[in-house]
Parts: sequence; C-alpha cells; structure tokens
Amino acid sequence: MINLLTKSVTILFFIFGFSCATFKANKLPLVEKDEYISNKKEKVKVFSRWKFESPPGIDPVSFTAIQKTWFERAIIESGCCDIVEGPKEAQLVIDGLGFDHTSPWLVLPRLFNASSLTVIPFWQTVTLDIKVTATKGSKIKDYELKDSVTMVSWLPMIFVFPFTGGPGKNKEELVLNTYQTLVVRLKKDGYL
Repeated sequence: MINLLTKSVTILFFIFGFSCATFKANKLPLVEKDEYISNKKEKVKVFSRWKFESPPGIDPVSFTAIQKTWFERAIIESGCCDIVEGPKEAQLVIDGLGFDHTSPWLVLPRLFNASSLTVIPFWQTVTLDIKVTATKGSKIKDYELKDSVTMVSWLPMIFVFPFTGGPGKNKEELVLNTYQTLVVRLKKDGYL
C-alpha cells in the first residue's frame, strides 16, 4: 500500500512539475556585464521609494517591498552605488511604480488544468511593468520598462521543459534583467 502511494505521488509530482514550460518575451535586450558593472571609485548615494498597483486580492505592500529589493540588488551588484536611508542623504532619488496586470479570473482555468492532470492546457503571461522617475539635483528623467514571461502548463510540455528552464528561474532572470536594464539606462544618461 505504501509502495503504491509513493509511486502515485512520484507520478503526480512528475506530471505537475515537468509539464510546465516557460517562454521569455525578451522585449528588453539581455544586459551585458561590461555595460552593467561600474568601475568608478566614488559611489553614488541612491534612495528609492516604490509603489505597486495591483488588482483586488493582491497585497500591494509585499509587492512594493519586492520591487524595492530587486532594484537595490541590481544597483548594488553593479558596484556603482550605495543605498541610503532617506532622500536628504541621496544624490539620486528613484520613485518607482510597479503594475500587476494579472486577472483574478485565472483561478478557474488553473483549476481545470490541475483537475485534468494538465491534459487541459493552461497558460499565463506574467508581465513586469515598471515606471521610474529619476531625480538628481534639478535633472529629472522618466523611464518605462516592460517585459514578460509566459508559462504553459500542458502535458506535452514534459518534452519541452528541459529546454526552457523552470518558471521560477525564468521569472527571476526576467526581473533581474529588467532592473539591470534600468541601471544601464541610468548610467548612460549620466545619473550614475
């Protein structure tokens, strides 16, 4: 009995875990390391504040913190800047706004997909959409960045999964590349 249960759980894990493939839209070019990494000795002091607009049912406070964390990770990894606690200590102030375009109705097709053991297909496009205003003294510039990744959950995707990467990995790469692109654009415009 335990052996049958173990086999059943393993088969279900295999079906659900590997019948999902993700595809990046690549609307933003991949950031090259040489244009992203800074060799300046004097670091720019940066302060950022973020807001997040989402549909009902999604907690904007936690997503706001996530946006700020990703931006700060990208800015610190570039080696150009130090993060400061307030706008008075900062040389560069970033006001960012993130958007979530996810429909709450996606729960229904997801349930059909799961109840059919992924025989009924389900797909969802996750879009990272940010608008940023950079202020350095009297110099102000607006940036808009948008990219997406599409997740497809369908039994035949078992054969595609190994070549596309997992949903978590691709989404993380998408988010990091978007914020690295923002850092590169700030650098090219003389803010960093």
